[in-house]
Amino acid sequence: MKRIIILSLSLFFTLCSFSQITLTFKNNSLTTGDSSTYIKIPWVAPGDAGPDQVWDFSGISLKGEKMVSTIPSAPLNKEKNTGDYNIILNEGGGSEYYFRLTEDYFMETGGVSGDYTLNFSDPIIKMVYPFAYGNHYTDNFAGLADSKTGQKVDFSGVYSVTADAYGTLVLPDRAYQDVLRVRAESNGLEISQCNSVESKTVRYLWYAPAYRYPVMSVSVTERRISGKEAEITRSAAVWSGKTVDTPSGKDKPPDPAVTDDVSVVVYPNPFTDKLNYHYFLRKSIPAAITLMDVTGRISALLMKQQQQSEGLYSGSVNAAEFNLNPGVYYLRFVFDKQVVVKKVVKL
Repeated sequence: MKRIIILSLSLFFTLCSFSQITLTFKNNSLTTGDSSTYIKIPWVAPGDAGPDQVWDFSGISLKGEKMVSTIPSAPLNKEKNTGDYNIILNEGGGSEYYFRLTEDYFMETGGVSGDYTLNFSDPIIKMVYPFAYGNHYTDNFAGLADSKTGQKVDFSGVYSVTADAYGTLVLPDRAYQDVLRVRAESNGLEISQCNSVESKTVRYLWYAPAYRYPVMSVSVTERRISGKEAEITRSAAVWSGKTVDTPSGKDKPPDPAVTDDVSVVVYPNPFTDKLNYHYFLRKSIPAAITLMDVTGRISALLMKQQQQSEGLYSGSVNAAEFNLNPGVYYLRFVFDKQVVVKKVVKL
Protein backbone atom coordinates (compact mmCIF):
# COMPACT_ATOMS: atom_id res chain seq x y z
CA MET A 1 0.00 0.00 0.00
CA LYS A 2 1.23 3.47 -0.85
CA ARG A 3 2.19 5.87 1.89
CA ILE A 4 1.27 9.45 1.08
CA ILE A 5 2.49 12.24 3.33
CA ILE A 6 0.64 15.54 3.11
CA LEU A 7 3.02 18.43 3.57
CA SER A 8 1.98 21.91 4.64
CA LEU A 9 4.06 24.39 2.63
CA SER A 10 4.45 26.74 5.56
CA LEU A 11 3.04 27.58 8.96
CA PHE A 12 1.54 30.71 7.42
CA PHE A 13 -0.42 28.63 4.91
CA THR A 14 -1.75 26.44 7.68
CA LEU A 15 -2.89 29.40 9.76
CA CYS A 16 -4.59 31.01 6.76
CA SER A 17 -6.66 27.92 5.97
CA PHE A 18 -9.16 28.64 8.75
CA SER A 19 -11.42 30.71 6.52
CA GLN A 20 -11.32 28.36 3.54
CA ILE A 21 -12.92 25.06 2.79
CA THR A 22 -11.13 21.79 3.42
CA LEU A 23 -11.75 18.94 0.99
CA THR A 24 -13.01 15.91 2.89
CA PHE A 25 -14.28 12.43 2.13
CA LYS A 26 -17.71 13.33 3.50
CA ASN A 27 -18.12 16.53 1.51
CA ASN A 28 -16.10 16.09 -1.68
CA SER A 29 -15.52 12.44 -2.56
CA LEU A 30 -17.08 10.77 -5.59
CA THR A 31 -20.57 9.50 -4.78
CA THR A 32 -22.35 6.68 -6.60
CA GLY A 33 -25.43 7.84 -8.47
CA ASP A 34 -24.25 11.44 -8.94
CA SER A 35 -24.33 13.22 -12.28
CA SER A 36 -22.69 16.57 -13.07
CA THR A 37 -23.00 18.74 -16.18
CA TYR A 38 -20.21 21.06 -17.24
CA ILE A 39 -20.05 23.65 -20.01
CA LYS A 40 -16.97 23.97 -22.19
CA ILE A 41 -15.67 27.54 -22.18
CA PRO A 42 -12.86 29.31 -24.05
CA TRP A 43 -9.55 28.67 -22.33
CA VAL A 44 -8.50 31.28 -19.79
CA ALA A 45 -5.26 31.73 -17.87
CA PRO A 46 -5.76 30.29 -14.36
CA GLY A 47 -4.47 33.38 -12.56
CA ASP A 48 -2.18 33.76 -9.60
CA ALA A 49 -1.62 31.48 -6.62
CA GLY A 50 -1.73 32.57 -3.00
CA PRO A 51 -4.26 33.85 -0.47
CA ASP A 52 -7.17 36.25 -1.09
CA GLN A 53 -7.15 35.95 -4.88
CA VAL A 54 -9.97 37.32 -7.06
CA TRP A 55 -10.43 35.33 -10.27
CA ASP A 56 -12.67 37.50 -12.42
CA PHE A 57 -13.91 35.37 -15.32
CA SER A 58 -17.14 37.33 -15.72
CA GLY A 59 -16.37 38.00 -19.39
CA ILE A 60 -16.26 34.38 -20.58
CA SER A 61 -18.98 32.86 -22.77
CA LEU A 62 -21.25 30.14 -21.36
CA LYS A 63 -22.60 28.99 -24.73
CA GLY A 64 -20.24 26.07 -25.20
CA GLU A 65 -20.89 22.36 -25.51
CA LYS A 66 -22.23 20.56 -22.45
CA MET A 67 -20.43 17.57 -20.98
CA VAL A 68 -22.04 15.12 -18.57
CA SER A 69 -20.08 13.04 -16.04
CA THR A 70 -21.85 10.21 -14.24
CA ILE A 71 -20.88 7.89 -11.41
CA PRO A 72 -22.73 4.59 -11.84
CA SER A 73 -22.52 1.67 -9.44
CA ALA A 74 -19.44 -0.48 -9.86
CA PRO A 75 -20.49 -3.67 -11.70
CA LEU A 76 -20.19 -7.08 -10.11
CA ASN A 77 -18.35 -8.36 -13.18
CA LYS A 78 -15.46 -5.91 -13.27
CA GLU A 79 -13.17 -5.24 -16.21
CA LYS A 80 -10.12 -7.47 -16.21
CA ASN A 81 -6.70 -5.99 -15.47
CA THR A 82 -8.09 -2.70 -14.16
CA GLY A 83 -7.17 -3.08 -10.51
CA ASP A 84 -9.26 -3.29 -7.37
CA TYR A 85 -11.82 -0.52 -7.76
CA ASN A 86 -15.15 0.29 -6.11
CA ILE A 87 -16.33 3.33 -8.05
CA ILE A 88 -16.49 4.38 -11.71
CA LEU A 89 -16.36 7.81 -13.31
CA ASN A 90 -17.98 7.85 -16.77
CA GLU A 91 -17.03 10.95 -18.75
CA GLY A 92 -18.79 10.01 -22.00
CA GLY A 93 -17.34 9.24 -25.40
CA GLY A 94 -16.40 5.74 -24.29
CA SER A 95 -14.11 6.92 -21.48
CA GLU A 96 -14.43 5.36 -18.03
CA TYR A 97 -12.04 5.63 -15.11
CA TYR A 98 -11.87 3.21 -12.19
CA PHE A 99 -11.05 4.27 -8.64
CA ARG A 100 -10.46 2.77 -5.24
CA LEU A 101 -12.21 5.11 -2.79
CA THR A 102 -11.64 5.13 0.98
CA GLU A 103 -12.16 7.72 3.71
CA ASP A 104 -8.49 8.70 3.37
CA TYR A 105 -7.98 8.94 -0.39
CA PHE A 106 -9.19 8.03 -3.82
CA MET A 107 -6.85 6.21 -6.15
CA GLU A 108 -7.07 5.59 -9.90
CA THR A 109 -6.49 1.91 -10.64
CA GLY A 110 -7.45 1.63 -14.31
CA GLY A 111 -9.93 2.57 -16.98
CA VAL A 112 -10.96 2.54 -20.61
CA SER A 113 -10.02 5.45 -22.87
CA GLY A 114 -10.73 5.17 -26.59
CA ASP A 115 -9.23 1.94 -27.89
CA TYR A 116 -7.09 1.40 -24.79
CA THR A 117 -7.67 -0.38 -21.51
CA LEU A 118 -5.52 1.06 -18.73
CA ASN A 119 -4.10 -1.03 -15.91
CA PHE A 120 -1.99 0.59 -13.19
CA SER A 121 0.63 -1.61 -11.60
CA ASP A 122 1.39 1.40 -9.39
CA PRO A 123 -1.90 3.37 -9.12
CA ILE A 124 -2.22 7.16 -8.87
CA ILE A 125 -3.44 8.75 -5.66
CA LYS A 126 -5.70 11.47 -7.14
CA MET A 127 -6.73 13.08 -3.82
CA VAL A 128 -6.15 12.60 -0.13
CA TYR A 129 -8.50 13.66 2.67
CA PRO A 130 -8.57 16.07 4.38
CA PHE A 131 -6.89 18.56 2.03
CA ALA A 132 -6.64 22.31 2.67
CA TYR A 133 -4.79 25.40 1.49
CA GLY A 134 -1.02 24.88 1.56
CA ASN A 135 -1.19 21.08 1.53
CA HIS A 136 0.90 19.23 -1.05
CA TYR A 137 1.78 15.65 -1.97
CA THR A 138 3.59 13.78 -4.76
CA ASP A 139 2.96 10.24 -6.01
CA ASN A 140 4.61 7.98 -8.59
CA PHE A 141 2.56 5.87 -11.00
CA ALA A 142 3.13 3.17 -13.62
CA GLY A 143 1.11 0.78 -15.71
CA LEU A 144 0.30 -0.82 -19.04
CA ALA A 145 -2.19 0.23 -21.72
CA ASP A 146 -3.54 -2.51 -24.01
CA SER A 147 -5.21 -1.55 -27.31
CA LYS A 148 -7.88 -3.54 -29.10
CA THR A 149 -5.37 -4.19 -31.88
CA GLY A 150 -2.91 -5.79 -29.48
CA GLN A 151 -0.51 -2.85 -29.15
CA LYS A 152 0.95 -2.40 -25.69
CA VAL A 153 2.15 0.86 -24.17
CA ASP A 154 4.12 1.08 -20.94
CA PHE A 155 3.52 4.29 -19.03
CA SER A 156 4.96 5.83 -15.88
CA GLY A 157 5.31 9.20 -14.26
CA VAL A 158 4.93 11.52 -11.30
CA TYR A 159 1.70 13.13 -10.10
CA SER A 160 1.71 16.08 -7.69
CA VAL A 161 -1.15 18.01 -6.12
CA THR A 162 -1.10 21.36 -4.29
CA ALA A 163 -3.89 23.45 -2.80
CA ASP A 164 -2.19 26.59 -4.07
CA ALA A 165 -4.74 29.39 -3.67
CA TYR A 166 -8.03 30.58 -2.21
CA GLY A 167 -10.28 33.54 -2.80
CA THR A 168 -13.27 34.72 -4.82
CA LEU A 169 -14.34 33.26 -8.16
CA VAL A 170 -16.53 35.46 -10.38
CA LEU A 171 -18.31 33.92 -13.39
CA PRO A 172 -20.82 35.50 -15.80
CA ASP A 173 -23.83 34.02 -14.01
CA ARG A 174 -22.69 33.64 -10.38
CA ALA A 175 -19.91 34.35 -7.92
CA TYR A 176 -18.39 32.13 -5.24
CA GLN A 177 -16.56 33.14 -2.08
CA ASP A 178 -14.06 31.21 0.07
CA VAL A 179 -13.09 29.12 -2.96
CA LEU A 180 -10.17 26.68 -2.73
CA ARG A 181 -8.05 26.13 -5.85
CA VAL A 182 -6.21 22.85 -6.36
CA ARG A 183 -3.35 22.49 -8.84
CA ALA A 184 -2.58 18.98 -10.14
CA GLU A 185 0.43 18.26 -12.36
CA SER A 186 1.18 14.99 -14.13
CA ASN A 187 4.51 14.32 -15.86
CA GLY A 188 4.52 11.05 -17.77
CA LEU A 189 6.39 8.88 -20.25
CA GLU A 190 4.74 6.41 -22.65
CA ILE A 191 6.84 3.77 -24.42
CA SER A 192 5.61 1.50 -27.22
CA GLN A 193 7.25 -0.52 -30.02
CA CYS A 194 6.76 2.48 -32.35
CA ASN A 195 7.85 5.49 -30.34
CA SER A 196 7.97 7.23 -26.99
CA VAL A 197 5.82 10.13 -25.81
CA GLU A 198 6.60 12.63 -23.06
CA SER A 199 3.57 14.36 -21.61
CA LYS A 200 2.84 17.06 -19.08
CA THR A 201 -0.63 18.08 -17.88
CA VAL A 202 -1.34 20.91 -15.47
CA ARG A 203 -4.92 21.19 -14.25
CA TYR A 204 -6.52 23.75 -11.94
CA LEU A 205 -9.73 22.95 -10.05
CA TRP A 206 -11.84 25.43 -8.07
CA TYR A 207 -13.91 24.09 -5.15
CA ALA A 208 -16.63 26.20 -3.51
CA PRO A 209 -18.31 25.71 -0.11
CA ALA A 210 -21.45 23.52 -0.21
CA TYR A 211 -20.55 22.09 -3.64
CA ARG A 212 -19.21 18.56 -3.79
CA TYR A 213 -17.41 18.76 -7.12
CA PRO A 214 -15.28 21.48 -8.76
CA VAL A 215 -17.22 24.47 -10.09
CA MET A 216 -14.52 25.28 -12.64
CA SER A 217 -11.48 23.66 -14.26
CA VAL A 218 -8.66 24.83 -16.54
CA SER A 219 -6.03 22.52 -18.01
CA VAL A 220 -3.04 22.52 -20.36
CA THR A 221 -1.53 19.35 -21.83
CA GLU A 222 1.77 19.18 -23.71
CA ARG A 223 2.62 15.97 -25.59
CA ARG A 224 5.94 15.44 -27.33
CA ILE A 225 6.32 12.39 -29.59
CA SER A 226 9.93 11.34 -30.12
CA GLY A 227 11.44 13.32 -32.96
CA LYS A 228 8.50 15.73 -33.34
CA GLU A 229 7.41 19.13 -32.09
CA ALA A 230 5.30 19.27 -28.95
CA GLU A 231 1.51 19.45 -29.31
CA ILE A 232 -0.31 21.65 -26.80
CA THR A 233 -3.99 21.23 -25.91
CA ARG A 234 -5.89 23.68 -23.71
CA SER A 235 -9.35 23.23 -22.22
CA ALA A 236 -11.63 24.80 -19.63
CA ALA A 237 -15.10 24.16 -18.25
CA VAL A 238 -17.52 25.45 -15.63
CA TRP A 239 -20.25 23.67 -13.72
CA SER A 240 -23.65 24.25 -15.33
CA GLY A 241 -25.32 25.31 -12.10
CA LYS A 242 -28.25 22.92 -12.32
CA THR A 243 -27.85 21.21 -8.95
CA VAL A 244 -26.11 21.61 -5.62
CA ASP A 245 -24.07 18.69 -4.26
CA THR A 246 -24.12 18.43 -0.49
CA PRO A 247 -22.70 15.99 2.06
CA SER A 248 -26.10 14.40 2.57
CA GLY A 249 -26.68 13.91 -1.14
CA LYS A 250 -30.05 15.64 -0.79
CA ASP A 251 -31.31 19.05 -1.83
CA LYS A 252 -29.92 21.03 1.06
CA PRO A 253 -29.66 24.83 0.75
CA PRO A 254 -26.08 26.12 0.33
CA ASP A 255 -24.79 29.43 1.63
CA PRO A 256 -27.85 31.70 1.99
CA ALA A 257 -26.03 34.21 -0.21
CA VAL A 258 -26.33 31.69 -3.08
CA THR A 259 -29.92 30.77 -3.98
CA ASP A 260 -31.96 29.97 -7.07
CA ASP A 261 -32.51 33.68 -7.73
CA VAL A 262 -29.33 35.41 -6.56
CA SER A 263 -25.70 34.92 -5.52
CA VAL A 264 -23.65 37.47 -3.55
CA VAL A 265 -19.97 37.75 -2.65
CA VAL A 266 -18.01 40.48 -0.85
CA TYR A 267 -14.23 40.84 -0.58
CA PRO A 268 -11.75 41.41 0.91
CA ASN A 269 -13.04 40.76 4.39
CA PRO A 270 -11.62 42.23 6.60
CA PHE A 271 -10.97 45.30 4.42
CA THR A 272 -8.92 48.46 4.90
CA ASP A 273 -9.72 51.02 2.22
CA LYS A 274 -12.25 49.45 -0.14
CA LEU A 275 -14.82 46.67 0.05
CA ASN A 276 -15.93 45.08 -3.23
CA TYR A 277 -19.14 43.18 -3.92
CA HIS A 278 -20.66 41.20 -6.78
CA TYR A 279 -24.16 39.84 -7.12
CA PHE A 280 -25.88 37.96 -9.89
CA LEU A 281 -29.64 38.08 -10.49
CA ARG A 282 -31.21 35.14 -12.28
CA LYS A 283 -34.40 37.05 -12.96
CA SER A 284 -35.61 40.65 -13.01
CA ILE A 285 -36.36 41.81 -9.43
CA PRO A 286 -36.15 45.00 -7.34
CA ALA A 287 -32.88 45.43 -5.40
CA ALA A 288 -31.47 47.75 -2.73
CA ILE A 289 -28.13 47.88 -0.86
CA THR A 290 -27.26 49.52 2.46
CA LEU A 291 -24.31 49.42 4.86
CA MET A 292 -25.15 49.42 8.58
CA ASP A 293 -23.06 49.58 11.74
CA VAL A 294 -23.46 47.21 14.70
CA THR A 295 -26.28 49.34 16.16
CA GLY A 296 -28.34 49.04 12.99
CA ARG A 297 -27.76 52.66 11.96
CA ILE A 298 -27.34 53.14 8.22
CA SER A 299 -23.76 54.16 7.49
CA ALA A 300 -24.21 54.33 3.71
CA LEU A 301 -27.15 54.04 1.33
CA LEU A 302 -25.37 52.39 -1.56
CA MET A 303 -28.37 51.88 -3.81
CA LYS A 304 -32.01 52.82 -3.41
CA GLN A 305 -34.52 50.18 -4.38
CA GLN A 306 -34.71 49.87 -8.14
CA GLN A 307 -35.77 47.24 -10.63
CA GLN A 308 -32.83 45.34 -12.08
CA SER A 309 -32.76 42.84 -14.91
CA GLU A 310 -31.03 39.45 -14.95
CA GLY A 311 -27.24 39.70 -14.92
CA LEU A 312 -24.06 40.28 -12.96
CA TYR A 313 -23.65 43.53 -10.97
CA SER A 314 -20.57 44.89 -9.20
CA GLY A 315 -19.86 47.70 -6.77
CA SER A 316 -17.62 48.87 -3.96
CA VAL A 317 -17.63 50.72 -0.65
CA ASN A 318 -14.91 53.33 -0.21
CA ALA A 319 -14.11 53.67 3.49
CA ALA A 320 -12.88 57.25 3.17
CA GLU A 321 -15.95 58.38 1.24
CA PHE A 322 -18.29 57.27 4.03
CA ASN A 323 -15.95 58.06 6.93
CA LEU A 324 -15.96 54.49 8.14
CA ASN A 325 -14.17 53.87 11.41
CA PRO A 326 -12.59 50.51 12.22
CA GLY A 327 -15.17 48.01 13.43
CA VAL A 328 -17.94 45.62 12.40
CA TYR A 329 -20.47 46.52 9.69
CA TYR A 330 -23.28 44.72 7.89
CA LEU A 331 -23.73 44.94 4.13
CA ARG A 332 -27.46 44.40 3.55
CA PHE A 333 -28.87 43.38 0.19
CA VAL A 334 -32.64 43.29 -0.38
CA PHE A 335 -33.76 41.40 -3.47
CA ASP A 336 -37.55 41.58 -3.67
CA LYS A 337 -38.57 39.62 -0.53
CA GLN A 338 -35.16 38.04 0.05
CA VAL A 339 -32.64 39.66 2.39
CA VAL A 340 -28.92 38.78 2.31
CA VAL A 341 -26.69 40.21 5.06
CA LYS A 342 -22.90 40.01 4.97
CA LYS A 343 -20.91 40.76 8.12
CA VAL A 344 -17.74 42.69 7.24
CA VAL A 345 -14.87 44.10 9.30
CA LYS A 346 -13.16 47.44 8.67
CA LEU A 347 -9.55 47.42 9.91
